[in-house]
Amino acid sequence: MSKATDKPKAQAKLLHFGRGGHTLHYMEQGYSNCHCQGYESPESFVKAYHWWSHPKDQLSYHFAGYQFPVDGIPVVDVRAAVETPEGYSWVFKGPLVDVELADGECDCMPQPDPLFAGAVAGNQFGTLLAHHVVTKATQRRGSLDGVSVSEYVSGWRDHGARVGRLYVDGNNARIEWEGGAQ
Repeated sequence: MSKATDKPKAQAKLLHFGRGGHTLHYMEQGYSNCHCQGYESPESFVKAYHWWSHPKDQLSYHFAGYQFPVDGIPVVDVRAAVETPEGYSWVFKGPLVDVELADGECDCMPQPDPLFAGAVAGNQFGTLLAHHVVTKATQRRGSLDGVSVSEYVSGWRDHGARVGRLYVDGNNARIEWEGGAQ
């Protein structure tokens, strides 16, 4: 907590595990969509939780005012899902997460100007842009749209990811997976 306002400077909104490790998505006052990344799995993250949960006086040097991880935040583990054809394709078809959006909101990418679309047609962004336009024709959200945490989690749940919540008790943490998954 910051001493001046007694409000957190940053607050965690989503914990995501992929094949390369973990990403903690959080909002920071004055900034948006900040990340804290590392190489943890769900199992090693909760074992190392004591590192995150030092008393405020010890934590202040490195993370003054940061409140993360937060008890009850959603957790998504896509490691097994991306090994399936459906999950792998969702990596490219699914929307991006924007932790600032309220449930149901979308930061939708506008339809590109034909001149711009033609200018990037031969490069990698042109490929992503074309894929986004095609995806928007068949589903509500495109691959370059930003969606709320709940919609992002729901999309991954529908494509085979493990979904749960992180719970914190003092220096201990645990992830409770939906349906009792391990």
